[in-house]
Amino acid sequence: VGAGDTLGGALTVTLLQGMTTNDALHFACAAGALAATRPGAQPSLGDRAEVEALMAQGSA
Repeated sequence: VGAGDTLGGALTVTLLQGMTTNDALHFACAAGALAATRPGAQPSLGDRAEVEALMAQGSA
């Protein structure tokens, strides 16, 4: 699973959960960015709290 797969999955889930398109894209980009910083497939996936923490830093 790479950054693009993570972005696509996060975007799909957040849209299905009712998040606005803009917020869902922001979250999905942060999730993809987080995945790109870690080695491996499954281990590179962050959870919602990790993605939100990255977003709070203003880094994504």
